[in-house]
Amino acid sequence: MKISKYELPIIFDPSNLEKEIESWVKDSNLSELIAWLAAVLMPSELTESAILLRDIQIYLESPSSNLRWNIFKKSEEVGFSTTSGLLGLALFLLKGSMSPDEYEPVYPPDGVVEQIIGCILMLLIVSKSQAPSNEAEKLYIAWCNYKLQ
Repeated sequence: MKISKYELPIIFDPSNLEKEIESWVKDSNLSELIAWLAAVLMPSELTESAILLRDIQIYLESPSSNLRWNIFKKSEEVGFSTTSGLLGLALFLLKGSMSPDEYEPVYPPDGVVEQIIGCILMLLIVSKSQAPSNEAEKLYIAWCNYKLQ
């Protein structure tokens, strides 16, 4: 969804990083944020992660239950301790039940996906720079530019 520059928040206070990330995630369309994060993570990830991130992008363009479950399995293989594994888990939880189709649906508690995405953003911020507040601002600006495209 394209938006005008007037719809984006103007202020990002890197001195209050956790609160800003929480607001960023809360005010965002989670599917769009996941798609953007998959693109951001793609260049620096290893082969298994790149395949997972590509599958996330494909799923967001053309959802299917089988692909969603494959993303979960690949995320588990890559590791939920990695940013790409966490992103796959976030997509899996966001887009349906945690139980197979033949069982009663089970959904995660409210706010879990947002917390996972916030953790991914924080991991990106602290892993790329000695000055997390500067990196956070750069990442947020990149998100805003993506939204304006």
